[in-house]
Amino acid sequence: MAPLLGKLRYLVIIAVVGIGVQAIATFGWAIAITVEFVDDLIRTEAWQQDDTVVELLQVLDLYLVGTVLLITAIGLYELFIGDVQLPDWLVIRNLSDLKAKIVDVIVLVIGIKFLEKLAKGGEAIDLLWYGLGSAAVMAVLIGWNALKTKA
Repeated sequence: MAPLLGKLRYLVIIAVVGIGVQAIATFGWAIAITVEFVDDLIRTEAWQQDDTVVELLQVLDLYLVGTVLLITAIGLYELFIGDVQLPDWLVIRNLSDLKAKIVDVIVLVIGIKFLEKLAKGGEAIDLLWYGLGSAAVMAVLIGWNALKTKA
């Protein structure tokens, strides 16, 4: 029974491939939007518009989501299948390492989402509540990460 259970770990390859495809699609989508954005900047005077920063942040957000997906795929492969030649900062030794790396990027995504909302403007009280909510979630994630790192 033990050898069979040992081989079941290869089922994770399904998740790795699926998440890898999602990462590629997300990066492709971000590149397409970047090309369209640069084209608009060249052909029009979009660089003078206030919403240009929002568009830049949205593209940055896509790249970060793609990065989370890529880190997750690599991490799952490393945990269940075998080692991958990676920089030291990206080596994942256990599930907590993987979660910590994902949380780091999620905090960035939340921050970018808040900046997008702020750049678009709106009612001051709505922005305040959105900012407080974002800060609370970020604080919990950062705190959780800090506690896990010390443990």
